Amino acid sequence: MRLLTVASAALSTAVVGSVLPSNLSHVQVHTFEEPIDALSIGVVTDEIDLSVSARLGSTWAEWEDLFIEKEFDPLLRESNLVLFPEPVSEIRLRGRTDQYVLHPIRVSKEPIRYAVAAIGSVGKPRILTRRQWGADESLTYVGTPTSRSDEPSEPPDNSEYNAVPQRVLDCEEAQRNFPEEFRTEKTTENDPSGKEYRWPRRYSPKIRQLVVHHTAQKVDGDARPAVERVRALYEYHTNGRGWGDIGYHYVIDGEGQIYEGRAGGDYVVGGHVYCGNVGTIGIVMLGNFDVEQPAHEQTNSLKWLLAELADRYGLDLEEQAIFHGKSMPVIVGHGDMIPTECPGYYVRETLNTIRSHVIAGNYSAKITYPTIAKTSAKKPTASRAILLPVGSTELTGRPGGLLHVSLQYKPAGSMQRRGRIAAVNRSSSVIGLWQENGGHYSEVRKELIAPENIRSGEAETLRLRIQLPRIAGVYTVDLGPVTYVLRAEGRRAPAPKTTPTRQSYSPEQRQNLQTPGYRRTRAFARYGADRRMQAEKQLPQNTQTRTPVGTAGKLSDTIRIRLNYTEESATVATNTSPTVNGVLLDGRNFSLRKKDFSCALLADGKVIESGTVRMDTNGGIFTLASWEKPENRFRGVLECRVMFGELVLINELLLEDYMAGVAEEPDSELYEKQKAFAIAARSYAAHYMEPENRKFPGMPYDGSDTGASFQNYQGYIYEHSNPRWVRAVQETEAQVLKKLNRIVKAAYFSSSDGRTRSPEENGWKDFPFAEVFRSKPDPWCKGLPLLGHGVGMSGCGAEEQAEEGKSAEEILEYYYPGTRIERLFVGS
Repeated sequence: MRLLTVASAALSTAVVGSVLPSNLSHVQVHTFEEPIDALSIGVVTDEIDLSVSARLGSTWAEWEDLFIEKEFDPLLRESNLVLFPEPVSEIRLRGRTDQYVLHPIRVSKEPIRYAVAAIGSVGKPRILTRRQWGADESLTYVGTPTSRSDEPSEPPDNSEYNAVPQRVLDCEEAQRNFPEEFRTEKTTENDPSGKEYRWPRRYSPKIRQLVVHHTAQKVDGDARPAVERVRALYEYHTNGRGWGDIGYHYVIDGEGQIYEGRAGGDYVVGGHVYCGNVGTIGIVMLGNFDVEQPAHEQTNSLKWLLAELADRYGLDLEEQAIFHGKSMPVIVGHGDMIPTECPGYYVRETLNTIRSHVIAGNYSAKITYPTIAKTSAKKPTASRAILLPVGSTELTGRPGGLLHVSLQYKPAGSMQRRGRIAAVNRSSSVIGLWQENGGHYSEVRKELIAPENIRSGEAETLRLRIQLPRIAGVYTVDLGPVTYVLRAEGRRAPAPKTTPTRQSYSPEQRQNLQTPGYRRTRAFARYGADRRMQAEKQLPQNTQTRTPVGTAGKLSDTIRIRLNYTEESATVATNTSPTVNGVLLDGRNFSLRKKDFSCALLADGKVIESGTVRMDTNGGIFTLASWEKPENRFRGVLECRVMFGELVLINELLLEDYMAGVAEEPDSELYEKQKAFAIAARSYAAHYMEPENRKFPGMPYDGSDTGASFQNYQGYIYEHSNPRWVRAVQETEAQVLKKLNRIVKAAYFSSSDGRTRSPEENGWKDFPFAEVFRSKPDPWCKGLPLLGHGVGMSGCGAEEQAEEGKSAEEILEYYYPGTRIERLFVGS
């Protein structure tokens, strides 16, 4: 996946000269024989310290800082796009970056080829094709091949990067943990005539989410036609970033006009969410919605387009989608998927409203935007805002290293979330600055903001992370009235050779900047056996001894499945901090190993627990990384034992979570058939959870993960790949077949030859409720071979009945006559 030379591609597309040296002490002026409309700048390092100003008539415009938008690709070495209010022939640059290349952009002034209003005669928005809005298709062929670090490629032998950015490592981990989210259906490298695309067109097998963005470029007061901004954005993505096409699938301007974006048609993979482009559609609105509100026509078209795409791709907007193990709505903002402020404050704060309007089909409904608290212009009184540092303001670190600081802020009155607290000024724009906001750090550019609503009289702690420049020296950062003096001294901070340890910050323990990725073994030694006994007492009852099922009419709500894992050791990764035998661990990577007659849990090669090991992901997912098959990810608890000299792994989880991972009826099947099989499969599993019906008597598990002895269970990957099956499980939650208040062992199979078989014919003696399973005609399967045991419901018969329009209940009534669909009575 990793391609560490992505930035150099931008440099090779230089339009003006090659690498240009700048004078560190003076302003550098560049002129153009042909006026330009926009500009971006490529650099040869991860840092840029430049500002740009253009001559507008006889005066120079204000300086505008340049920065690298790493959220699109952490290996990107191209500045943001600067769009000038009018064509310019002269610009000036200032800053400390000594090597850069100019990427001027000139856009066509031709009008849209097909005159069409944003809203058609029937009241529906229309989408301008690439040809209509004037996309220069030659750019998709001519230039360097695209290079994105979240797309498959072979890493080069020698990299100009001395450190792999953490987000690249995180993406690689996501590809290992969630392979289905990165799997594409096909790749087209050439057009029908054989010409090679710069950016090969990969296609998603299905679409899971619709992602809303903003361009973060203010349009209010700009008289430039919107189509010119679209053309500039297209060339910036295509040539400036070196992608070979625009990353968004659709663009919406302020008048509500929709433009076709990424070429390739339905299901084509774009470039709008780092490490999340497969299975998603990106929609961008022109504007900077941190400082301006979207136009009413713009959000109307957005809502219509979201509904149109949901219908096209068969998305249920009231259901949840899964992204990297997290459940979230189908319609999301860019910042819901990765740490970024996109799609801007006003859209982010009203996205729930937009989503509800789309679901209701009310596309023209008005959106009420929140008000950002403004600083009072009144003369200061005794009640004034206070911003004070916590700890020293003189800090020293290694060049390129990270520092953490905290400040206490008390507003003059109440302040709304995202209200402006203080201006930020840096002696060098190379200084990195991030503010904690809602559990993650967001990049700070020009001001600090309130992370939460602050009541009058209350104080808020602001937590910041500072990255020192890689060049030794003394730097300063002004945060309102507070000035930090930063000294970068000594050797550069070391580049991580492997995945860095987990980062944390505690305001109570400022020295605790890093914690190891697991609880050290000495911590267990310190607590000793007494601590372990205490933890076991605090465990829920069903985590110590198996709760009897069927007692007093109650059935345990958890099921225990033995995984068909046959190795003598296992590697386990979790996406949350797990609890092991009652003790919360900080790490996420462990190994399990057979040690004499016990299972041993190891971290970094050291044993930290042994015996029967129970690892609870606390609502997360665990991955058996050493199990070399795609279906190696599971919910719930992983229990490790040694039985009869073998390492035994048991997955304990809620029955309904287990049902979501039972691989009986994929989404290629009809929905009513899926519902029928969900009820039958749940009945089968619940029957064997009763103590008198144990499938594996005397064993500490209820079933296995193979259909040969129990049911075909594939865990999280199956539920993630088959959302309609999950929906069928949810709609039939806790429903089973019963007769005489007893759960029926609802046998089923693949295909009959025109009739089902009775248990007696199959050699099954004393089969419970055998009268239900008497042989019956199965005309829907006539002429097909008998596949399976032939008892109960046939897959072919259920499919054809669903095709005829019969409901799940009618299908079950035919194959299991005399039974009733009732809910399980579950308890602890």
